[in-house]
Amino acid sequence: MSLLTEVEPLLGPIRDQGPDMDREGRLRPEVAKELAGVGVFRSTVPKGLGGLETPLPELLEVIEATARSHGSTGWCVMIGSTTALLSGYLPESEARNIYGADPLVITGGAYAPTGRAVLSDDSDPAGGVLEVTGRWEWGSGSANCSWLLGGAMLVDASGEAVTDDLGLPQMRMCFAPAEQVRIVDNWDVLGMRGTGSNDLVMDAVRVPMARSVSFFDDPWPSGPLWKVPPFALLALGIASVSLGVARSAMDSFVALANSKKPTMGGRNLAKRSTIRSEVARCEAELRAARRLLFGEVGDAWAMAEAGSDFDLDRRA
Repeated sequence: MSLLTEVEPLLGPIRDQGPDMDREGRLRPEVAKELAGVGVFRSTVPKGLGGLETPLPELLEVIEATARSHGSTGWCVMIGSTTALLSGYLPESEARNIYGADPLVITGGAYAPTGRAVLSDDSDPAGGVLEVTGRWEWGSGSANCSWLLGGAMLVDASGEAVTDDLGLPQMRMCFAPAEQVRIVDNWDVLGMRGTGSNDLVMDAVRVPMARSVSFFDDPWPSGPLWKVPPFALLALGIASVSLGVARSAMDSFVALANSKKPTMGGRNLAKRSTIRSEVARCEAELRAARRLLFGEVGDAWAMAEAGSDFDLDRRA
């Protein structure tokens, strides 16, 4: 059974609970658990760790469908599923500790390197322990995560940047158990309220170097998901949320237009030629955007399944 088929029975209840989740400012724990139970947050985890390695086109359909039901839930699904791709970049033993021990595990965090990871004097970039301190914005879905990550610049004990062989500063994404990360309740917004995208804070949290990762590292799985550039996958996930939210907006407007009569107007909106014309234009734009996205993704996925690396044109 496909992941999309597994998710479909959850979409109606998610839609019904959407207003409540918006008021509460987070994805409800029971909703997160149900999504985890059908494998949404294991979609990009290697099969050897109990993951699904869901084909990319299907994963994007899952994100789109969930976002159509409730935009904030779709966003949290996107964050959790794309973060799990890091399971293939972590050393396999650490990936097993985080992603292989609990089939309901959810991970999240922020990639932006706004933290500092201090490499102790007796450590080197190949091992040792990092002391991570920082604050990160937009920790979407973090309240339901077992592990959280924060991007950090690598520095030595004197505060000097640690550089690679080319002299470039090194950035690591550092995983910590959720109980070692403070969630700052500051998500006070108008839209996407149910994402719970609060700030995350680490204060001198000790993270083994092996539990940090860089996208410049080579992934260890051989599956096609790890042929897709990680930030391309993230961008495609965001685009899929946008498609779902746009479709939801169209659904809502068409339903409204069939009953709404403007003040001093005798006909409802759906009977007005200007409204019908505008709806048709928007429908054409939305369908065209979706065809473009999934057409490009289909071609890219065929390349990934064939084991081909992406050239610059395909990445673009």
